Amino acid sequence: SMKCMPKLTASLLLMATTTSMALDSDRTQKITLDGGSGCVTRQKEQQTECPNGLVVKQGSMVIKAKYGLIGHQKKGIQNIKMTGVPVYFEQKMESGELMVILAQKMDYVKKDETIYLKGDVKITSDMGVTTGQEIEINLLTQEISSLSDNPNQQFHMEIVPENDWSESNCQEL
Repeated sequence: SMKCMPKLTASLLLMATTTSMALDSDRTQKITLDGGSGCVTRQKEQQTECPNGLVVKQGSMVIKAKYGLIGHQKKGIQNIKMTGVPVYFEQKMESGELMVILAQKMDYVKKDETIYLKGDVKITSDMGVTTGQEIEINLLTQEISSLSDNPNQQFHMEIVPENDWSESNCQEL
């Protein structure tokens, strides 16, 4: 029998572990880094420091920061540490929606495909809005996890339910 289930419940369960998938095509694109004046590459330390701003692009992913420190490894990027007021991140999801992330600090660790976020974190996606003080996002699975033990700084989410109760929201049980 068909039974209608509010979309809010389904979305809430889903969002606790995941948001919609980022574009797979983005990961095959080349990464470009554009820094403001004053970027310095130190070959010995395998680092590039951009004290006057950094813009990172890979496919639909765009990150803008006031300060960036890039760690190199051979020909690739190991990690990018960024700070801003706040750091701005956006990436297109498979659904066509844009996910936007704001945070005071953003550490992108390439080998883990993970972004570690700290300070006034706000993630807006097609599911709703997630806020917290310490959050990590796995870019492969799009899993969002809260890292803070402080009960005042834990995961908070607001989901805007869709108003239409069409057949697409009904599930076969």
